[in-house]
Amino acid sequence: HRTHMAASALSLASGQVLQSLIGTTLRVWTGIPRAPRVILTSCSVVATVVVAERLLQDVFERALGKLAGWAMAKTPKAFDWTISRIKIRPSWFSWSDVIVEGWTWHNPGSFAARHDAFLLKIERMTIRCSLRSIVAAVRSRQSIDIDLLLIEGVQFRTERNREGALNLWEALDLPDDDVNVAVLLRRVREQGGLN
Repeated sequence: HRTHMAASALSLASGQVLQSLIGTTLRVWTGIPRAPRVILTSCSVVATVVVAERLLQDVFERALGKLAGWAMAKTPKAFDWTISRIKIRPSWFSWSDVIVEGWTWHNPGSFAARHDAFLLKIERMTIRCSLRSIVAAVRSRQSIDIDLLLIEGVQFRTERNREGALNLWEALDLPDDDVNVAVLLRRVREQGGLN
Protein backbone atom coordinates (compact mmCIF):
# COMPACT_ATOMS: atom_id res chain seq x y z
CA HIS A 1 0.00 0.00 0.00
CA ARG A 2 2.87 2.40 0.85
CA THR A 3 4.61 1.60 -2.43
CA HIS A 4 1.43 2.41 -4.34
CA MET A 5 1.08 5.72 -2.47
CA ALA A 6 4.72 6.61 -3.11
CA ALA A 7 4.32 5.81 -6.81
CA SER A 8 1.17 7.94 -6.97
CA ALA A 9 2.92 10.84 -5.24
CA LEU A 10 5.91 10.53 -7.58
CA SER A 11 3.63 10.41 -10.60
CA LEU A 12 1.74 13.48 -9.39
CA ALA A 13 4.99 15.36 -8.70
CA SER A 14 6.51 14.46 -12.08
CA GLY A 15 3.26 15.49 -13.79
CA GLN A 16 3.38 18.86 -12.01
CA VAL A 17 7.04 19.33 -12.98
CA LEU A 18 6.26 18.49 -16.61
CA GLN A 19 3.27 20.84 -16.62
CA SER A 20 5.38 23.60 -15.09
CA LEU A 21 8.13 23.00 -17.68
CA ILE A 22 5.65 23.18 -20.57
CA GLY A 23 4.09 26.35 -19.14
CA THR A 24 7.52 27.98 -18.72
CA THR A 25 8.51 27.02 -22.26
CA LEU A 26 5.33 28.49 -23.70
CA ARG A 27 5.75 31.71 -21.68
CA VAL A 28 9.36 32.02 -22.86
CA TRP A 29 8.38 31.22 -26.48
CA THR A 30 5.58 33.79 -26.56
CA GLY A 31 7.84 36.31 -24.84
CA ILE A 32 10.41 36.06 -27.64
CA PRO A 33 9.94 38.68 -30.34
CA ARG A 34 8.86 37.45 -33.77
CA ALA A 35 12.24 37.72 -35.56
CA PRO A 36 14.17 35.46 -33.11
CA ARG A 37 11.26 32.99 -33.16
CA VAL A 38 11.60 32.76 -36.94
CA ILE A 39 15.34 32.18 -36.54
CA LEU A 40 14.74 29.42 -33.96
CA THR A 41 12.14 27.79 -36.21
CA SER A 42 14.51 28.05 -39.19
CA CYS A 43 17.28 26.42 -37.15
CA SER A 44 14.94 23.57 -36.25
CA VAL A 45 14.02 23.08 -39.90
CA VAL A 46 17.69 23.09 -40.96
CA ALA A 47 18.58 20.59 -38.25
CA THR A 48 15.75 18.30 -39.37
CA VAL A 49 16.88 18.51 -43.00
CA VAL A 50 20.48 17.73 -42.05
CA VAL A 51 19.45 14.70 -39.99
CA ALA A 52 17.20 13.44 -42.81
CA GLU A 53 20.01 13.91 -45.35
CA ARG A 54 22.43 11.90 -43.15
CA LEU A 55 19.90 9.11 -42.75
CA LEU A 56 19.24 8.95 -46.50
CA GLN A 57 22.97 8.97 -47.20
CA ASP A 58 23.48 6.08 -44.76
CA VAL A 59 20.70 4.07 -46.41
CA PHE A 60 22.13 4.80 -49.88
CA GLU A 61 25.68 3.77 -48.86
CA ARG A 62 24.49 0.50 -47.33
CA ALA A 63 22.30 -0.26 -50.37
CA LEU A 64 25.27 0.40 -52.66
CA GLY A 65 27.33 -2.11 -50.66
CA LYS A 66 24.59 -4.76 -50.90
CA LEU A 67 24.22 -4.09 -54.62
CA ALA A 68 27.96 -4.59 -55.19
CA GLY A 69 27.90 -7.89 -53.28
CA TRP A 70 24.86 -9.05 -55.24
CA ALA A 71 26.50 -8.07 -58.57
CA MET A 72 29.67 -10.03 -57.75
CA ALA A 73 27.56 -13.11 -57.03
CA LYS A 74 26.13 -12.81 -60.56
CA THR A 75 29.57 -12.91 -62.25
CA PRO A 76 30.73 -16.19 -63.86
CA LYS A 77 32.96 -16.91 -60.85
CA ALA A 78 30.05 -16.13 -58.46
CA PHE A 79 32.16 -14.52 -55.74
CA ASP A 80 30.53 -14.60 -52.31
CA TRP A 81 31.20 -11.07 -51.08
CA THR A 82 29.47 -8.89 -48.56
CA ILE A 83 30.18 -5.17 -48.29
CA SER A 84 28.83 -3.10 -45.41
CA ARG A 85 28.85 0.20 -47.26
CA ILE A 86 30.33 2.09 -50.17
CA LYS A 87 30.82 5.82 -49.76
CA ILE A 88 31.33 7.98 -52.83
CA ARG A 89 32.63 11.52 -52.44
CA PRO A 90 32.55 12.86 -56.03
CA SER A 91 34.40 15.83 -57.44
CA TRP A 92 34.65 16.67 -61.14
CA PHE A 93 37.48 19.17 -60.66
CA SER A 94 39.69 17.33 -58.18
CA TRP A 95 40.25 13.81 -56.89
CA SER A 96 37.17 11.83 -55.84
CA ASP A 97 37.10 9.31 -53.02
CA VAL A 98 35.47 5.89 -53.12
CA ILE A 99 35.51 4.24 -49.70
CA VAL A 100 34.57 0.58 -49.27
CA GLU A 101 33.92 -0.52 -45.68
CA GLY A 102 33.38 -3.98 -44.23
CA TRP A 103 34.32 -6.02 -47.30
CA THR A 104 34.30 -9.79 -46.64
CA TRP A 105 35.08 -12.50 -49.18
CA HIS A 106 33.44 -15.61 -47.73
CA ASN A 107 34.69 -19.17 -48.04
CA PRO A 108 33.24 -21.30 -50.84
CA GLY A 109 30.25 -23.51 -50.04
CA SER A 110 32.31 -26.70 -49.76
CA PHE A 111 33.98 -25.40 -46.59
CA ALA A 112 32.45 -25.68 -43.13
CA ALA A 113 30.19 -22.71 -42.47
CA ARG A 114 31.63 -21.00 -39.40
CA HIS A 115 31.10 -17.48 -38.18
CA ASP A 116 34.79 -16.65 -38.50
CA ALA A 117 35.33 -18.51 -41.80
CA PHE A 118 36.36 -16.20 -44.59
CA LEU A 119 39.03 -15.88 -47.22
CA LEU A 120 39.61 -12.12 -47.07
CA LYS A 121 38.39 -9.28 -44.87
CA ILE A 122 39.11 -5.61 -45.42
CA GLU A 123 37.92 -3.12 -42.84
CA ARG A 124 38.32 -0.10 -45.10
CA MET A 125 39.63 0.54 -48.60
CA THR A 126 39.98 4.08 -49.90
CA ILE A 127 40.54 4.80 -53.57
CA ARG A 128 41.21 8.39 -54.60
CA CYS A 129 40.68 8.63 -58.34
CA SER A 130 39.58 10.94 -61.13
CA LEU A 131 35.91 10.64 -62.13
CA ARG A 132 36.74 11.95 -65.59
CA SER A 133 39.20 9.10 -66.11
CA ILE A 134 36.52 6.58 -65.09
CA VAL A 135 34.17 7.99 -67.71
CA ALA A 136 37.00 7.84 -70.29
CA ALA A 137 37.79 4.26 -69.26
CA VAL A 138 34.18 3.19 -69.77
CA ARG A 139 33.80 5.01 -73.08
CA SER A 140 37.14 4.35 -74.75
CA ARG A 141 38.96 1.75 -72.64
CA GLN A 142 41.53 4.19 -71.27
CA SER A 143 43.24 3.78 -67.91
CA ILE A 144 41.83 5.14 -64.66
CA ASP A 145 43.90 7.80 -62.87
CA ILE A 146 44.39 6.73 -59.25
CA ASP A 147 46.07 9.05 -56.77
CA LEU A 148 45.76 6.86 -53.66
CA LEU A 149 44.92 3.26 -52.79
CA LEU A 150 44.80 2.75 -49.03
CA ILE A 151 43.79 -0.59 -47.55
CA GLU A 152 43.28 -0.88 -43.78
CA GLY A 153 42.56 -3.88 -41.55
CA VAL A 154 43.38 -6.68 -44.00
CA GLN A 155 42.91 -10.28 -42.84
CA PHE A 156 43.70 -13.07 -45.29
CA ARG A 157 43.02 -16.71 -44.36
CA THR A 158 43.70 -19.78 -46.40
CA GLU A 159 42.58 -23.18 -45.19
CA ARG A 160 41.96 -26.63 -46.54
CA ASN A 161 38.74 -28.59 -46.19
CA ARG A 162 38.50 -32.31 -45.40
CA GLU A 163 39.12 -33.20 -49.05
CA GLY A 164 42.33 -31.13 -49.06
CA ALA A 165 41.03 -28.35 -51.31
CA LEU A 166 42.34 -24.85 -50.61
CA ASN A 167 39.65 -22.19 -50.12
CA LEU A 168 41.53 -19.66 -52.27
CA TRP A 169 41.68 -21.94 -55.33
CA GLU A 170 38.05 -23.03 -54.92
CA ALA A 171 36.86 -19.42 -54.61
CA LEU A 172 38.76 -18.52 -57.78
CA ASP A 173 37.68 -21.77 -59.46
CA LEU A 174 41.28 -22.67 -60.25
CA PRO A 175 43.04 -26.04 -60.00
CA ASP A 176 45.13 -26.68 -56.89
CA ASP A 177 48.64 -27.39 -58.19
CA ASP A 178 49.94 -28.32 -54.75
CA VAL A 179 50.00 -32.09 -55.36
CA ASN A 180 52.21 -32.69 -52.33
CA VAL A 181 49.48 -31.69 -49.89
CA ALA A 182 46.81 -33.61 -51.81
CA VAL A 183 48.97 -36.76 -51.90
CA LEU A 184 49.87 -36.40 -48.22
CA LEU A 185 46.22 -36.02 -47.18
CA ARG A 186 45.15 -38.96 -49.35
CA ARG A 187 47.83 -41.20 -47.80
CA VAL A 188 46.91 -40.11 -44.28
CA ARG A 189 43.27 -40.99 -44.97
CA GLU A 190 44.32 -44.37 -46.42
CA GLN A 191 46.00 -45.08 -43.07
CA GLY A 192 42.84 -44.11 -41.17
CA GLY A 193 43.86 -40.58 -40.14
CA LEU A 194 41.79 -37.38 -40.32
CA ASN A 195 38.50 -39.26 -39.99
